[in-house]
Amino acid sequence: MRIVVLGTGGVGGYFGGRLAQAGESVAFVARGAHLEAIRRDGLRVERSGVDRIAEITAKDTPGAYQLGRVSLTFPSPVTHSAVVAMIAGQLGLVVGGIMIPADVTLAQGGTFFGAATQFLDRIAATTNCDWWISDGVFFFVGKGAPAPGASAPVFSSLAGNLIGTPIKRDRGKVEVKALLDATMRPGLTFSVVSESIKGSFIADSVEFTGDSGYDQPFYVRVIGRPPGT
Repeated sequence: MRIVVLGTGGVGGYFGGRLAQAGESVAFVARGAHLEAIRRDGLRVERSGVDRIAEITAKDTPGAYQLGRVSLTFPSPVTHSAVVAMIAGQLGLVVGGIMIPADVTLAQGGTFFGAATQFLDRIAATTNCDWWISDGVFFFVGKGAPAPGASAPVFSSLAGNLIGTPIKRDRGKVEVKALLDATMRPGLTFSVVSESIKGSFIADSVEFTGDSGYDQPFYVRVIGRPPGT
């Protein structure tokens, strides 16, 4: 059985950590300062001193917002970018960038009531864009474009940061396990250079895992898709 803790605060972190200590498979959904602290320090479960640092997986993907709903009505003409900005606002997200290459005005306005991800996916398909959420920050940009100001990590045998062999997945996707790169984020472009796979990809899912309590190295697992897909 896999357990997901939505909201890794004082209560969720404690009980989730205890479950992880007991050997259960636990994944934590966090954002902002909590997410960074878990990635940096692990999850500490304390009574009188530190019991141990539990092995955890902290995820940062749009999946954490799958249940978010919006209720928006635009009685007059409105652009796609304005709709996207309002959806992000109703989800309580900080906007890191909304860059729609060919922004279109909806001449009749429109009503958006229901799952936020459904509308974001629909607008992204219409405008040939990608969207993602990283550390509670929302991005909506042209398909294959990286986040504004983002760099491109390289995972390669030569660099010595690859763990094992990259795995080819359906629809041209790739799964990579590598030594920890704290700069990795969903939506970020990264490159893979190995005997079996060479190329650039857009990160769909990023997991950071490790256990400093037992001297196991921290690593990152990334699933990415080819640009433009």
